Amino acid sequence: MIECRFSDVSERDMDLLFLEEMVSSQEFLNIFLSKINLPDATVCSVEQSKVDVEYGESDMTVIVEKSGNKYGLLIEDKIDAIAMPNQSGRYIARGEIGKQNGDYKDFFVFIIAPQKYLEENEEAQKYPNKITYEECLEYFRSKEDNRSIFKTQQIEQAIYKQKHGYQVIVNAAVTEFWDKYITYKEEHYPDLWLVSKRGPKGINARWPHFKTILDDMFIYHKSEVGYADMTILGAADKIVDLEKELAKIFGDFTAKGISVVKTGKSAAIRKRIPEIDFAKPFENYKKEIPLCFETIKELCEIAKQIYSYKVQH
Repeated sequence: MIECRFSDVSERDMDLLFLEEMVSSQEFLNIFLSKINLPDATVCSVEQSKVDVEYGESDMTVIVEKSGNKYGLLIEDKIDAIAMPNQSGRYIARGEIGKQNGDYKDFFVFIIAPQKYLEENEEAQKYPNKITYEECLEYFRSKEDNRSIFKTQQIEQAIYKQKHGYQVIVNAAVTEFWDKYITYKEEHYPDLWLVSKRGPKGINARWPHFKTILDDMFIYHKSEVGYADMTILGAADKIVDLEKELAKIFGDFTAKGISVVKTGKSAAIRKRIPEIDFAKPFENYKKEIPLCFETIKELCEIAKQIYSYKVQH
């Protein structure tokens, strides 16, 4: 049998696994449909990480159709993160909004998680429909193709992580700051691609993570040290080349307050920003937050110009 090893398995990894399988296999989709007495419905669309500004994020949204009617499946995915208070209630609120908007005739809220998680988390018990990772594992184990062997091992590692992994100690102040930070981003900078998600945060969760147009370049808002770093993976030995490339594109980039620094095995295009303490009230930083986001936006624009330069040369 093929052996598949993973350095880690995240909830987003599992979201994509489940969504792909629901689109690809009616048999797998039926695991969900059997819970809500909706046999033989077929998938119309799937969406990962659908966000409502007021009521937060649904990990997976699947719209299915039967007899000419559409139904929404709103699915929360958990491996080992602590469920936020009234998280299930916010799923219902988002479902009602979709129903009012005519996205579907009715909706159903699910949580999918390892069995141990569902048994031990009080908030998880509030979800009206529950699917265990173990149910999905049984489905994949019944197959013999290499694709299913791969997914079997991925789910097994996720279950192992839940049983043996670290659970964050939630810090209420940091969690609240993150929630307001993400809301601000959604309202004022909707085009920035923030990877970091809402949810319970520990005291050390201080570096929001943004993607750029380039797969090997991403941005960390290093809040407590006052840096916005656009990291270039594996480029620690290419500092001089990066500086030459930036000079060709931007001229004297240091006049813009930009520098190129080594960060472990990578390099970073860095710009100073105001220092921010995520453990303090978000409202303390009304002047600093816009400056931080403008800098992150500027770094994203630099990534686009680097991309255009590479395409032309």
